[in-house]
Amino acid sequence: MNIVQKFQSGSNFLKGASLLKGLLGESPLVCCTANASSGQKGSTRNTYRSNRKRFRGVRVQDGDKVHPGYLLAKQVSAFRWYPGANVHSGRKKFLTAQCSGTIRFTKEIFIPSPDSPEAEVVSRFPKGAFLYKTHINVVPEPQVGHFKRIEMI
Repeated sequence: MNIVQKFQSGSNFLKGASLLKGLLGESPLVCCTANASSGQKGSTRNTYRSNRKRFRGVRVQDGDKVHPGYLLAKQVSAFRWYPGANVHSGRKKFLTAQCSGTIRFTKEIFIPSPDSPEAEVVSRFPKGAFLYKTHINVVPEPQVGHFKRIEMI
């Protein structure tokens, strides 16, 4: 007796999901598959500039040793870290060390210039409140074994 004869006879062999399984010879859950297409793929030429990493941010941590000219932080649009003692603000607001020493991050009271947008924000503060900003400082190392001759004996 083949599958069609069993179906016509109404046996319990082919009821519900097992009917599909019996007719197709496979699981009813996996009835159709789609193969991946292998056609030609397009390409774009303008991804270099748009996806380029810019590597901005702070380069050092509190307590690190630095030398003169060492890049401390990269920032472009606005100051996030302000230059403190022995730190120079160069092009594009890059912060560089002016002498050898140890890095210290400090929160200092910030007094904005009267024509800046931050001056308007500070004017709305309650009396006695201050605006604090993060400053990067370089504490110079003490000079050991470096003497200056005053006179000959």
